[in-house]
Formats: sequence, structure tokens, C-alpha cells
Amino acid sequence: MKDDTQTISITKTLFYDSDGIFQILKPKTPSSLRDIHLDAETYNVLKDLIRQNKKLRLITGKKVSTRFIFTKETSFEPYLNSYVNEVLNKLCKRYDLPRNTVHGLRHPCASLLFAAGVDNKVVQKLLGQALIETTMNIYTHVTTETIEKTTDLLIITYKDLLKKILVPKMCHT
Repeated sequence: MKDDTQTISITKTLFYDSDGIFQILKPKTPSSLRDIHLDAETYNVLKDLIRQNKKLRLITGKKVSTRFIFTKETSFEPYLNSYVNEVLNKLCKRYDLPRNTVHGLRHPCASLLFAAGVDNKVVQKLLGQALIETTMNIYTHVTTETIEKTTDLLIITYKDLLKKILVPKMCHT
């Protein structure tokens, strides 16, 4: 974590083998290595979690070889993906939202970024995708609002173009 820029660095990936033992690996592609800027509130929450974990390790005298932010309080090991997804789905159910997974949140995230007009390459970088085609084909969804705005823009553009073409011709006759 970098305090001066409020960024976190994505430099590793967590993998569970068939026996449920976790391993820390390099990400799939070099483009998966990235810095993500956070808003002040989220950044401070993460810093507080890190401080709380450190205090808890000191209190328990537990020595750990890896330091995760989101850990089980007794072992300081990372939560299984399935547990995190269960918690997410309980929240989805409580708030009447469609079921999802943490990884699945990438899809609506990308779509919302595109709908907000964020540049394709910026979205690609945020998602850590090696190829822009992956970002465009897999992680984007065309919204009705985007289609309507695009159609409106086309109509305005064509009307303006027709005015430019027809008005001079009409003036010369």
C-alpha cells in the first residue's frame, strides 16, 4: 500500500489446490500486475484492517509467513473463495439482488465504467487484462441507455450533416 498515492499493488494471486491448501502464485500475465487507486475511505478501511491484524498477531503471538488483509481470526489464513462468495450471496439475497461471485463482479464493473465513458484502455488496465479484445468481448455489456444515447448521437450527427449538405445546394438554386 502506498500512502502518498492511496494505491494498492496487485502482485500475486491466491490459488487453492485440490486439497484446499493455498499457494501464492504470480498472476497469469504481466498485465495482471498493476496498481489500483482507491478512494480515501476504502484505503483507510484497508489500513485499519492491516493494523487490527497486526495487533491480533501480537496478542496471540502467532507467527505467520504471509500477511493477508482478509483472514480467519484464529489462523490468519485467507478465507476460501467459496466462503467469500457465500457471504456475498447472503448480501445479494438480503437486498434482493441477483446471485453473483466476487470474480463475477468484474462484468458489471466493466459495463458501468464503459457506460460512464471511461476509456477502453483504462478499463483494460483496471481489470488487468492482457488483450483489449478480452475486455471488450467478455467483460462488457451494452446497456439500453448506451444504445439510446448512441442512436440519439447518430441522429443528431446525420441531421447536422444533411443540413450542411442540403442548405448550400438550396441556396445556389
